Amino acid sequence: MTVGASEPSMGIFLTRIGFAVGESARIASLPEISPSTEALDRLTRGGLANFRQSDLSAWQLAADSAWLTLDSSSTAAVNLVVYATDTFWGSDEHEMDAARFLQAAGLERTPLIGVGLAGCANFAVAMRTAVACLRGGDATTALVATADVCQPGQRLFGGGIGVLSDGAATCVVGTRRPEHGLQLLGMTMAVEAGLHALTSASEPMAMAKATARGVHRAATALYEKTGLSPGDFSYLVTNNYIESSLRIFANMAGLPFDRTYRGTVAGYAHCFAADALINFATMTSERILESGDRVLAIVSGYNSWACMAFSVV
Repeated sequence: MTVGASEPSMGIFLTRIGFAVGESARIASLPEISPSTEALDRLTRGGLANFRQSDLSAWQLAADSAWLTLDSSSTAAVNLVVYATDTFWGSDEHEMDAARFLQAAGLERTPLIGVGLAGCANFAVAMRTAVACLRGGDATTALVATADVCQPGQRLFGGGIGVLSDGAATCVVGTRRPEHGLQLLGMTMAVEAGLHALTSASEPMAMAKATARGVHRAATALYEKTGLSPGDFSYLVTNNYIESSLRIFANMAGLPFDRTYRGTVAGYAHCFAADALINFATMTSERILESGDRVLAIVSGYNSWACMAFSVV
């Protein structure tokens, strides 16, 4: 099934991106990778070198990121928080953790909507939720946060397409045009629930083909809804997987691979759903993005994929 989000009837803007990640360590030091020279070689050839590991919980990383995103004026303007996570292990106090995050971020009286269950595509789910609330008049300015930490021994991801890192990212989403930021032009999602019966380890080719089909469906729907085409995009931003996976994403979206931004893959690895925001923030700090550039973001979960089109303000 493909689910499309209509183009926003009002301008939706994303700005003030922050992120917080764990300490850097070499992927070769991971016990789940080191016994297999083949796995390490594949990851290294795919562009990975380091991952990020933190002793903090997901909500604490999210709070650290929020402090980078918010100042006194923007904190006062935020009247909604959309908090995305799939880190449900290690604690049975998820409601309390949400409250702890709000208090630590200086937003203790701000309504919070928790979203998840789309894995590393959670950023798209959070954005859809924020946009719906903004368009519906339930909020004027939202803080979107995504935060996850990896269970011990589980960092080798998706049968070897990446290494999981601990990290969080935040941004402000609103209807007021900022001096600098990103304007959302359109967003679509594709879902294939039946993939729950497959695993990347036992059926890697079937998973790869399903992922390719899902990305293609989401990209095709985005182009139809926005009137944009692959040639309209200067850059492609994706989850931080190995190069072969990113080539599939670019190919299915119809973009040349050389438009794919890979500047954070080696240093950060795959920070769950925070990758896209981390990449946007890094591209901005490196002065890669220029006003008027269009960026296609593709994010991928286990059985869901999303495409988002942005224009640089």
